[in-house]
Amino acid sequence: MRILFSSLAPKIPGAYAAALALRRVGHHVLVLEQRNDGPLLAGSSRIPPNMSKILFGWGLEEECRSMAIVSRFVAMSNYLTGEVWGEHQWDEEILKETRGVFLLMHQTDVRDLLKKTAIALGAVVRRNATIVGFDLEDEDNLPGVLLADGETLRANVIIGADGRPSMVRELAFAVQDPRKACHLVVFDVTVPISEMLKDPELTEFLGDSVMLCICGDRHAVLSNPVGGLPEYSMHIIVPNDGSFHPSSREWIKEVSASQILQAMGPCDSRLVKLINMSHSRICAKMLKQFEVEDWVHPDANAVLIGGAAHPFHAGAVYSRSMAVEDAACLAELFSHLSHLDQISDFLNAFQEIRQPRCTEIRQMEEVIMHTMTMSDEEAEARDAHMKEAVDDGKGIMSYLGFDQLVAMFAYEAEDAANNWWVTWGVVKERMRNDRKRSLYGFAFVAT
Repeated sequence: MRILFSSLAPKIPGAYAAALALRRVGHHVLVLEQRNDGPLLAGSSRIPPNMSKILFGWGLEEECRSMAIVSRFVAMSNYLTGEVWGEHQWDEEILKETRGVFLLMHQTDVRDLLKKTAIALGAVVRRNATIVGFDLEDEDNLPGVLLADGETLRANVIIGADGRPSMVRELAFAVQDPRKACHLVVFDVTVPISEMLKDPELTEFLGDSVMLCICGDRHAVLSNPVGGLPEYSMHIIVPNDGSFHPSSREWIKEVSASQILQAMGPCDSRLVKLINMSHSRICAKMLKQFEVEDWVHPDANAVLIGGAAHPFHAGAVYSRSMAVEDAACLAELFSHLSHLDQISDFLNAFQEIRQPRCTEIRQMEEVIMHTMTMSDEEAEARDAHMKEAVDDGKGIMSYLGFDQLVAMFAYEAEDAANNWWVTWGVVKERMRNDRKRSLYGFAFVAT
């Protein structure tokens, strides 16, 4: 049985991942691209093994590898001096067990690949859709999307895949965005590698496909080279002194190199060089993450996925992989659809499966961010613990819970959905069929 999904998206990867995954299992998909005139966080998309193995399973391994760099190391260093505390090489045997690799790609390349593949599989994308509201009380149980031109589009299921500041969450689910400022901003900076190669000091950042985590006193940098167009991506986290934007809402804006350097304060001189030769510089306000209680609408077949369901802070390492896991899980559940009565069961199962996983990863992101941006004595203790871990031969990642990372990489979103189907879905269907047989028999006798 095939049904129509209407996915609402502001040109972000998660919506196209859902469209691709649902088309792979035979369902019709209409993606409504909302107009988005503002700048995008356009730098690196760090694709951990739990995400890359899904993309590979969708037949995209060759294309991903052609536009990616495979990360083999993660290193940690001092924000002020550039001193490298230690590094960790991803264990090939462990990665083989997870069936994925750690890829470094341009965010736009990831989005465009998913979109192109979804369209090739038959998904329909409607561009520049201006959505003004929702009609969720249709007597045929076909929720509707209201467009500015007066048109109403209906589908069996509406998917809100419109990211952290979700309009679907606010208008259809009546959930106001409660996120508060966490007094940090993140700069998304892109540097041409061709310029870096001219300076011997900067080529050190490019060796061995390394991801670099630079920690200071309330200041931090996550940086790495990216594949495709050879560029170097930097996410720079600094305290927000209020000079960039007074609003309490989330925002993204273009900034100058001088503004970034002023906010960074004293730092490794090589970072100053990188900022000065950068050609793309975007700033985003960081808001605290929060738990969305209900991902499924109580009265209509509408569901939130990706950042709309579990908003991470700007610059989070694993947010995109959670959105792709959502897509894989949702599609696997709906691959078992045989009648319309199952839709609400599958939507509720989706939240039941995915919410604990996303909460766990969001908590991990909070630990990473806190560790990177510690202040004063706490930062000094962090630095000492990292050096001690390296001296003891434990590896730099032991301080950040490497075992937990390995467990995260090994997660199988489609297996989790299939396990639910085998454990609960089949049982529900048997009970539903038993009730139908019982009702049919009673009616037959009465006649």
